[in-house]
Amino acid sequence: MSSDTVQLEGYVGAGSLLSDGVVTTRPRMGNFGELMTSPLNSRFYEHVLRGNAFVYSTPAAGAALVAPTTTNAPMIWNPAGSGKNLVLHKIVYGYVGTTWAAGHIEYGVVTSAGSQIGTGAPIVSLTQVSGVNLLVGAGNASVMRFAPTTLVVVAAPTFLCTAGISANAGTAAAVVPPFKMEDMIEGHIIIPPGVAFFVMSNAAIAGVVCVSIYGLEVAVAPTA
Repeated sequence: MSSDTVQLEGYVGAGSLLSDGVVTTRPRMGNFGELMTSPLNSRFYEHVLRGNAFVYSTPAAGAALVAPTTTNAPMIWNPAGSGKNLVLHKIVYGYVGTTWAAGHIEYGVVTSAGSQIGTGAPIVSLTQVSGVNLLVGAGNASVMRFAPTTLVVVAAPTFLCTAGISANAGTAAAVVPPFKMEDMIEGHIIIPPGVAFFVMSNAAIAGVVCVSIYGLEVAVAPTA
């Protein structure tokens, strides 16, 4: 066997339950020597169980999404020095009403948002609401600063990308079947410390929606 070869050992056959406290075991393999795996819990079970998963929601009555300005909301601000990355999983939208104009939902960012609030700071003011831990009734407190409806920033957010959710012009009185608005981000957007993330629209679509943002607050890996 060459020096750069690693030999793996396992067992072939049906698995059995391990007792609590077992720290070593051999992996299970198939008849062709392939490694066998089988998920037991949901994808985010460990993060939720460890209190790292949160949802950040606007009021159920919703808020109007508007084009980039200095008062866009909702906003999640990850303050500099938080020690956490916000890994976005999905954003869902609940239709509330009003007359909609043609347009699409998009995301924006302020990349030098710092950690201080006040006149002259990138984030001038906000009405903050805490994110809710998805380990319901338990878990860690969120380190994000979430403004569901009310805030003021010095400069309008910079366009990041579209959510891929579009609207035609329509009235609140129009009869439409139930429909779903959801953007499965699945970790493709990470908000590091010192960055603020905004939900907005490309124009004044004026659609009132309830927004729920799902994400994981994960410790920033130390640098070597």
